[in-house]
Amino acid sequence: MRRQFLLFCLPLALIGCGAGSQQKLALPAVAPSKARLIFYRGGSPYDGLVWTRILLNGQSIGAAAPGTVFYRDVAPGVYQIGVDSEKLYPDQVKAVAINAGSTTYIKVMGAPTWGQSGLQWWGTTFTPAVMAPAVGQSEIGPLQLTSE
Repeated sequence: MRRQFLLFCLPLALIGCGAGSQQKLALPAVAPSKARLIFYRGGSPYDGLVWTRILLNGQSIGAAAPGTVFYRDVAPGVYQIGVDSEKLYPDQVKAVAINAGSTTYIKVMGAPTWGQSGLQWWGTTFTPAVMAPAVGQSEIGPLQLTSE
């Protein structure tokens, strides 16, 4: 009985070992008069390997590839955040109001099958998503920081 208990509990204990080891990406502090926008894209193989440009008020400020993260420190205000996409997607541009000293996480989400039917490929669809700070902070940990 004791052996069965150990055989059952050992795998559970090993699974728990990796759960607490979340990496944290070290970024410099944001200046008190600025707001930080952090843009990232997970490493999902279904999103494709293409880079997509990030747009802030219609102007390109960088690009995101799978598994990368970059940030921009900007003046507080209201911004329109978009991404280059080969296809239109509902609510593809997000408006965000940011305050001085704040950090906002923007995840570039892929929708690889959006608008496709059958086996025909129609292009890559991306959309920005504003993430909760706790979620964004945990998701950027293992990603590669770029200057894009």
